Amino acid sequence: MKLLSILVVASAAAAAVAARGPNISSSLCEQLPSSLSIPNATVNFAQFVSAGTNLSLSQDYNLSSCGYVSQVVQNELCRVALEVQTSGRSGITLEVWLPSNWTGRFLSTGNGGLGGCIQYPDLAYAASLGFATVGANDGHNGTSGAIEAFTQELLLGKRSQSTGGRQGFKAVQSYPNDFDGVVVGAPALGFTDLTSWSAQFYTILGDPGDATFVPSPLWSVIHTEILNQCDGIDGVVDGIIEDPQLCQFRPEALQCSSGTSNSSTCLTGTQVHAVRDVFSDYYGLDGRMIFPRMQPGSELIAQFILYTSGQLQLSTDWFRYVVFNDSTWDPKTYDRLDAKVAHDQNPFNIQTWNGDLSDFKAVGGKFLITSDHSPIYYNHVSRTMNLPSSDLDDFYHFFRVSGTGHCGGGDGFSNQYLCLKYDLTYPGAHMIGQAGDETTSLDPQNNILMRMVDWVENGHAPETITGTKYVNPDAMPPFRDEHILIIAPGSKTSLAQLGLPESFTPPSNRFPTRMFLSPDEKTFEPYRVKSRKKAMIDGNVEIDGSAVAKEEGEGEEEEEEEEEELIEDPEDDEGAIYPLKEGRIENMPAFCAFLQFVHSTLSPTLHTPVMLIAQPAWTAKNHEDLTQFIFEKFKTPALCIMDSALATSYAFGIPNATVIDVGFEKVDITAITDFQISTRGNVPNSGGEGMTRRLWELLKPKGFTRDMAEQLKKSAVCEILPPGTPLPGSDEPEETVSNPAAAASTGATASGPDVKITEAPRGPGPNTEVGEEETATNDESMVQDGVLDVAKILLEGKEKEIISKRDKDKESKDKEKAIRKAERAEKAAAEAAAAKPKLPNSKKARNTFHYDEKVPEEEAAKKQPTPEPMSATKGPEESALSSDEQRASQEEPTAPIENDATRKEQIKNARREEKRKAENPGYVRRSIEVGIERFQAASNGYLDNVADAIYRTILSIDDISKRQDAWDALVLVGSGSKVRGFKEALIATLNNRYLVSPSSATMFTSELPSNLATPSGTGSMTPNASFSSTPHPIPSASAVNPLLLAATTASNPALNPNLSITSFNGQNTHMHSSHSQTPTSIKVATPPAYFPEWKSYEEAVFLGSQVAAKVVFVVDQGVSKGFLSRVEFNEEGPSAIHQVGLVY
Repeated sequence: MKLLSILVVASAAAAAVAARGPNISSSLCEQLPSSLSIPNATVNFAQFVSAGTNLSLSQDYNLSSCGYVSQVVQNELCRVALEVQTSGRSGITLEVWLPSNWTGRFLSTGNGGLGGCIQYPDLAYAASLGFATVGANDGHNGTSGAIEAFTQELLLGKRSQSTGGRQGFKAVQSYPNDFDGVVVGAPALGFTDLTSWSAQFYTILGDPGDATFVPSPLWSVIHTEILNQCDGIDGVVDGIIEDPQLCQFRPEALQCSSGTSNSSTCLTGTQVHAVRDVFSDYYGLDGRMIFPRMQPGSELIAQFILYTSGQLQLSTDWFRYVVFNDSTWDPKTYDRLDAKVAHDQNPFNIQTWNGDLSDFKAVGGKFLITSDHSPIYYNHVSRTMNLPSSDLDDFYHFFRVSGTGHCGGGDGFSNQYLCLKYDLTYPGAHMIGQAGDETTSLDPQNNILMRMVDWVENGHAPETITGTKYVNPDAMPPFRDEHILIIAPGSKTSLAQLGLPESFTPPSNRFPTRMFLSPDEKTFEPYRVKSRKKAMIDGNVEIDGSAVAKEEGEGEEEEEEEEEELIEDPEDDEGAIYPLKEGRIENMPAFCAFLQFVHSTLSPTLHTPVMLIAQPAWTAKNHEDLTQFIFEKFKTPALCIMDSALATSYAFGIPNATVIDVGFEKVDITAITDFQISTRGNVPNSGGEGMTRRLWELLKPKGFTRDMAEQLKKSAVCEILPPGTPLPGSDEPEETVSNPAAAASTGATASGPDVKITEAPRGPGPNTEVGEEETATNDESMVQDGVLDVAKILLEGKEKEIISKRDKDKESKDKEKAIRKAERAEKAAAEAAAAKPKLPNSKKARNTFHYDEKVPEEEAAKKQPTPEPMSATKGPEESALSSDEQRASQEEPTAPIENDATRKEQIKNARREEKRKAENPGYVRRSIEVGIERFQAASNGYLDNVADAIYRTILSIDDISKRQDAWDALVLVGSGSKVRGFKEALIATLNNRYLVSPSSATMFTSELPSNLATPSGTGSMTPNASFSSTPHPIPSASAVNPLLLAATTASNPALNPNLSITSFNGQNTHMHSSHSQTPTSIKVATPPAYFPEWKSYEEAVFLGSQVAAKVVFVVDQGVSKGFLSRVEFNEEGPSAIHQVGLVY
């Protein structure tokens, strides 16, 4: 497919939209797809965007690996997204932004590295200037692991850097008619040779401990010596080497003298030889120069990428998966023969080294380029086209931006701390208008993009371009919502997000906090790479759903051998390294590699501050190491490290709180007063994993695996019951009758205003009830209290009539009573049958939960039947797996559909099940019946340990007046707190153990010593702000009446110094507490109600991190020293992080 067709249609679409003027309508934008006709292209959507919109970047195609959450759009535009198929198995995704203030100009952005991310900040920047702008994903979504797509990309260069710069050259060389002007920076020209040159540094310098290895401090010594030798060549000693080609550095000047024992300021002979190789041109076996030397003066940045970090992963992946197709290839074995193989292959002409730009020159194209490799290509073009520099200047200008790093940054920006340490200064620029985040002027003299416009449209060829560098934070442009990176690491899962949405939302990205050792066991990779057999369709190999036929005769000798392919399996954690353990950083190199992976995945722009959420277990040294790593690797302008508990308090907006974080393998308790961390507590070997282990311990004899226990814990049938609640199926506690008289007359077991009467009061006689008296008739008046008035009966002569009537009345009453009794029984039976009350989970001795079992690929392909249950007979406490057929026979028949609500609910459940099957094709759902073990996840002292840690943490708050505030604002967060009933059971445990009730608060008050007061139930004795901040001394045993002590602590183990309890880990501990510190109320903090996207607050730490990032970076802008700026880092080093930030 021709690139020209896309550009023409995009320009035509821009013209169609712009023709309607500034009042572009939404309907016009949405109708645009119907007018587009591009071969092999599908329009995903067209969206009208108003000026000032904070655009939410949710689309049909996957953007999760790129990390873009939102983008502020400064002007009104029409956003069009397309997908273009470039072959039967590949394609690219494009976005075209068409501004209503279109100037008639078109701009295509580029990418960097292996970046498969549409550069939305660049789209917004160019569109705000009136350009119809295009961005592409290079044929894949993500920032790594896409070598194949990278080599097959459809290249769209115009204004770009690095890989984008090579894309720009590709456009000029292959499509000279497409662009009037091209601006590229640091282009990755000669790509195969560039990767070979990058691979050689590992073989030159080796690993730490090797004789050739040069550690980081020595590279600063080398940099100082390079400046001593070369800074003055341009006539000005300013810390900048104006033309590195003129610098012929002699590392021998740093050779250690004979007998030197301290090699921290000099180089050994072996090191001198290695450094000379680093700064030497790289030649191949045939004498061809593969790539020019590393530029002297770049070592302070290059050391962290190429010299001290082992192999360069980009080069390793290139040789493993493209050149040799061998995942076991060892970068230590790299040599010049490998470089020749790669150069000769040159897949898809990725080298991009054509020196004939005649066609581009003929159409009047203009070209601006910046790079140290560019002089080589510049001379190559001059020789190929037989043009001197004066003629090349008509269309091709090369500028060297002294002191600038790769695409931006550089000396004075990337690592000034080390430079200032050695008394160096760097005034070099790091921005020339190539990005919108630090662009303050549209003057062509200060903006390279507008300089190109001026050259193309007005013929003003550039002679100079002025660069920009901000010396201090006050001069830096303000941070923007969309340019803030938040990373919240957890022991099992880390949360991350690039940008702050208009309304704070749950995290857009979740990463497993794990890494894998690469095959050389020196570096780390984010996924496990494994091989699998390629699927076959009628003898053809299936690739991405398409059958590729084998050529005739191919594979005849190895007919029996099946082909294999290498894949990355994000689900596989075999051999994974988890750098965090119970919140502690156990493996700092792996953790730094993980942070690098997150950063590269989200791909933030250069001017992006970082908010890193710290675990309570991190040490001050951890904070310093991470500060240095982030500033040196991420090139961030500002860093804030914030404690996770403090971030949670920001989310709830409460200054005084106790944050209980039930994490993976631990529970952290943090008391916060006035938005500052006061004290901490910790329960190790607990958390959500502690509950999983407990369930597995109970159910392992019945065939449960750990994964089954984990899923059971997360299901609704697993429940933590409040303390004292009897387990279903156990004997109910026998009722104690405290008032026999009340029981005899009313059926109640006690008396009092709160006692419920269950029966009508009975009279004193057997089977008699107290009720209204009936009116006596004449005949009945002859009967008094059941005794016949014989005299009266005889006097009136009615003895036979009376006796007969009495017999009939008795018979009638007995019959009526029997009828009423039968009716009542029938009615009660009908009501009981109709009600069929559904028992709650806590009342069921057994219940069933659904377990999603991962089926191996081979087993899924064979579709083996479900295995039979592990046991044919089930005891009262035995659980077993049941097949679908067995469950169908055991379950009750489905209730008939009675109304629309029931019908809709059943349809909804069916759709949910279909969605689950579609999202989890490799899983099979089983039904597992579980007994009362499901209520015991937090048994064996678990809740008691957590409650004790909470009590001790709050008791340690220095300011007594704040302790009750801490009890009144408990915040439970963390994945472990999601277990059903956990929060309620923990609060009940705290209430039972520590809460002072009105009845017990006043007991034995007169017995207390004069210097100690027990809080009353009314709260009148609760500590308040008028109290001294110094707590009362804990009284000795002799200071209190022993009977009083025994009476008030008998039912409370935490208050009894002589009573030991068993902790969760099985060890006996003795605890004692002072009555003066007992809370009068215990409450759970109310979560905020003004964040509609947040339905639950177990991950409130991420909400708080967004609130803090907004306040610290955007609103406050560093006035209150909430973050460490790069200038402060440069001047004071990583220890300066302790003077700012929000940590303990």
